[in-house]
Amino acid sequence: MKNQSAKKRRSNSANEAKRRTGKPFELAVTRVQRMMDANTTVLHDMKIVDRDGIERQFDVVIKGHFGGMSTLGVVECRDHKRKLGLDDVEAFSAKSRSVNANIALIVSRSGFTENALKLAKVLGVGTMSLVDSESMFTPTSLNIPWYGVIHDWTVRCLIEYCGAGPASIGFPDEMPKYDGKPVLNFFCNHSHPGCMTV
Repeated sequence: MKNQSAKKRRSNSANEAKRRTGKPFELAVTRVQRMMDANTTVLHDMKIVDRDGIERQFDVVIKGHFGGMSTLGVVECRDHKRKLGLDDVEAFSAKSRSVNANIALIVSRSGFTENALKLAKVLGVGTMSLVDSESMFTPTSLNIPWYGVIHDWTVRCLIEYCGAGPASIGFPDEMPKYDGKPVLNFFCNHSHPGCMTV
């Protein structure tokens, strides 16, 4: 029991030391993110409750709005001497999905392995690095569902409304008019240049 307590204290101490050494890097990334968009809220070292009710820690959290919807961005900062690999990208991707993040970004001081960059691209995780190489950058995307309804006004519908066939166009007196001319003219002139106007 005594050995377990000592082991736990050492582990907590090591984690705390790790957090202290990485903190300046995290704060630098936080400051950069704040400069990107003044309309977003950028927070350092935040916890978010995931879908299973578990608190998950993120180095940088970005909250904003896009297209009238709330957006959440999460950033992992890695101040390591080694390049980040597949496991690092995969673990962060799962973690960011667990809180329904719209944007997931990893910033690494030492870059990424080639396979890690390939996986990041597939998983939609953005990668940035202090390494002076274009290959160390993978863009991220804003994962927000958008839906659209397309309305198509056609001359055929208006002709049928008038009770006339395409071959013999005859408009009743009650045909809607604007400025003394049938409204159908507007649709013919702008939608179907070859349509006959009246």
